[in-house]
Amino acid sequence: MSKKYIRYFRKYADAGISLVELIIAASLTAVVVSIAGYGVVWMTQGNVKGSLESEMQYNLNRAVELVTEEIRLGNNVLAVPSNYISTLASGVQTAINAKGTNITPVLSIKFPTSVASAGSEVIYFTIPRANIATGEPERAWLKGDVVLYRYGPGLNADGSYTSSPIVTPIVDMLSNVSAPSCPTTNPSLTRGGNVAGFYVCWDGALTKRKIEIYAATRLSEDRRDLDSNNPRLDYKIDTVAVTRSSN
Repeated sequence: MSKKYIRYFRKYADAGISLVELIIAASLTAVVVSIAGYGVVWMTQGNVKGSLESEMQYNLNRAVELVTEEIRLGNNVLAVPSNYISTLASGVQTAINAKGTNITPVLSIKFPTSVASAGSEVIYFTIPRANIATGEPERAWLKGDVVLYRYGPGLNADGSYTSSPIVTPIVDMLSNVSAPSCPTTNPSLTRGGNVAGFYVCWDGALTKRKIEIYAATRLSEDRRDLDSNNPRLDYKIDTVAVTRSSN
C-alpha cells in the first residue's frame, strides 16, 4: 500500500466521532432507555395490581367464611334494622359506638349455651372508613371505603369462645355502592345492611333460617393510580348459610 493511502487512513482514524454521530447515538440510547423504563414500570404496576387483587380476594373469602361458620353455629340469626344498636344494653352500645359514626348493623347471631356462654351475641356492622373514630388504632392501617366490624366473644387458642366480648375489624376495602334489594322472588326475605360491600338477606319464615350473604370489595380512590385504563378492581362473593333450628 502506498504512503499516500496510509496517510489517508491515519487521518480519519485519528478524527474520532463527529458531533452528528454523537447526537444520533445519544438519541437512539434515549429511545431504548425510555422503552425499557416503560416496560419496567408496566411490569411493576401489573405485579402490584395482581398482588393487591389476590389480597382483596383472600381477605374477603376469609371474612365470608367466618360469618358463614358463625351463622351455622347460631340458633337465632337476624338481619337487623338500622336502629338495632340503640336497642341493645348500654354497655354494648358504648363499645360499638366508640368505633365511629354512621354505623350500620347488618347481622345478629345468638348462640346456644352448648357453643358459647349464655347471652352471647355476635353483631356484624359496617362503618365508612372515613367515619372511624380518630382515636382507634386501626384507623391508620385500614384501607378502602367501608370496613366490616364484629362485636362478640373472642376466641381462645383452641377455637372456643371466650366469655368477654370484643370489637374488631374483620375486613376492609369493601364497596360503598348502595346495596340492591333482596330478590323479589321471595317476599319473605329481609335485608340487613345498606352497602353492596356487605349485606345479607334472610328468610325469617323458616325454622332453619337461610341467610344469603353478599360481599364485594372495591379498590379505593387512593390506589386507583395502578391502572388508569382499568381504575377499579372489583371482587364479589355471594353464598348461602343455614342456621340451627331457632328457639
